[in-house]
Amino acid sequence: MTTVKAERFLLTDSKGNPRAELAMAADGPVLAFYDEEGKPRVKVGATEAEAGFILYDSDGHKLAQLDAIQPGLILYEEGQVRAALGITNLGGSLALYHDDEKPVAVLGVDAEAWSPALSLYGRNGQLQAKLITAPVGSSRLLLFDGAGDTSIEVACDPTSLGIEVSRNGKVIWKAP
Repeated sequence: MTTVKAERFLLTDSKGNPRAELAMAADGPVLAFYDEEGKPRVKVGATEAEAGFILYDSDGHKLAQLDAIQPGLILYEEGQVRAALGITNLGGSLALYHDDEKPVAVLGVDAEAWSPALSLYGRNGQLQAKLITAPVGSSRLLLFDGAGDTSIEVACDPTSLGIEVSRNGKVIWKAP
């Protein structure tokens, strides 16, 4: 059996243009495929920084990235993050982003309540509203002020069929 060893293999087309490459980066192997113009279209890597799969558009901008180090799928438009599907120690999450890559909405598991939650953000990336549902059926809607503090909270208790509205931690309205 013959073994060929190298730090880089380059596959070219009939015109000598690079079309595929298997290379050893400083921290791990990378396999890349290029279009006729030499722009990356697909990369697969297993480095310390990235272990996953990346797809590129015809302009060379990232379209999608499947990552194994921080498990998840990231979707791009013209190189900017638009959506991310991730896995954390709390469970899965889905995030949607503004043009400046700040979150607009995040659907996931609330770290404090350990329950499903939908968080909505303003253009400045500041949390503005959060809806949390609990396993026993109670729900809370939190509205935040400009400083990120809870301003209004609406809570529903399924055991008493009651609704409670609080402002800055003080109950201002309650119905049985």
